[in-house]
Amino acid sequence: MADDAQVEDLLNQKNWQDERRKLRDILLESGLDERVKWGKLSYAWGDCNVAIIYGMKGSCSVGFFKGSLLEDEDGDLIRPGKHSQAMRRLHFASLEEIENREETIRRFIGRAIQAEQDGLEVAFSEKNNLDYPDELLNALDDDPKLAEAFEELTPGRQRGWVLHFSDAKQSETRSRRVDNLWLPIDRDPGHARDLRADPIMGWLCLVVLVQSLLTGQLARHGRAVWWCPNRRGDRARQQRQWRICALC
Repeated sequence: MADDAQVEDLLNQKNWQDERRKLRDILLESGLDERVKWGKLSYAWGDCNVAIIYGMKGSCSVGFFKGSLLEDEDGDLIRPGKHSQAMRRLHFASLEEIENREETIRRFIGRAIQAEQDGLEVAFSEKNNLDYPDELLNALDDDPKLAEAFEELTPGRQRGWVLHFSDAKQSETRSRRVDNLWLPIDRDPGHARDLRADPIMGWLCLVVLVQSLLTGQLARHGRAVWWCPNRRGDRARQQRQWRICALC
């Protein structure tokens, strides 16, 4: 069960207030349990995540965690990205649009619940079939320690990094991303090593933290603390490259 204060905070965000509340009403009326996950309103059937509400720049949407399994005869569901294998969304630009398409929303919620009741699972065909770019393969061959650290990442994190490298169109860009891999990967939450059991890495994180105090800026993201020494460029990229573990 979601904390009422957290729910109200999310409903009262600046944009899409009416749209969020309407989508929430529809989801709750469908018998789903409300939770707050990943900083968003999420809805579950038993222990299974079914749907989530997103507020984006150009639209408010409801996403279905196993949307790729749902029958979509009219092509209403939208794939968030080219690598999205499970999630599908319904996007809305206004409260009026939500009200006009309420029957469609309820139909997909019903199908998503039925998918959970039937025990359907998404077959992540790409998960274990990664196409490593040459730049990454060369780096792993040249640095056994880097290869070992990469192998200790969870499969999901490995896939995320490979996709991050592969998305770059030019070899020079891919090489630069791979060159910057070592420090981020040692601080990645998907890394199997427990830094509390590794005093050397613990001290290294402390050194980086002190350096960041002198040169960086602080931003909070959930429970994690991010230090971004480079004030320019994409914030998400900075966060990936300067993630400090909770130990520090």
